[in-house]
Amino acid sequence: CIRCFSCRTLVAGSRPPQQPLHVDCANGVGALRLQQLMPQLQKLGLQLQLYNAGQGRLNHECGADYVQKEQRFPAGMADVPAGVCCASIDGDADRVVFFTKGQGGTFVLLDGDKIAALAAVYLRRLLSQAPPGTADSITTGVVQTAYANGAATRFITEQLGLQVRCTNTGA
Repeated sequence: CIRCFSCRTLVAGSRPPQQPLHVDCANGVGALRLQQLMPQLQKLGLQLQLYNAGQGRLNHECGADYVQKEQRFPAGMADVPAGVCCASIDGDADRVVFFTKGQGGTFVLLDGDKIAALAAVYLRRLLSQAPPGTADSITTGVVQTAYANGAATRFITEQLGLQVRCTNTGA
């Protein structure tokens, strides 16, 4: 399928992560789909460790909304090692936040604005490594909602030199 080809192309030449991605599934439907995707992701070198994968109440002390609003580790994930990459999806798997455990066990959140900035930096780096002429017709930008952090918008436009477009929430 085209999505699998695109994913393989995106990660071609990248080293697989040394540690698994720890994913809080909010006891929702996303856990089922991630379990189905795990064999394909493993072929690409990505290992997943799933938490809250259906054994508890939906979104109870877990899920992207809980993690972002409470700025806390979801149920069952307080003991993840420092520095590992963690993600939390919500019950219907249409939102994601990333987080990690920092120095001294502190909670460090990577919300949508930070994720967008990191993705833009990554895409810019990939395009800069493309053969000459390959990426000439590609314009890279970031789409945000009115709820976006102004500092993130300034970073993307001023530091990265990328266009930012605003769209309605839910559009």
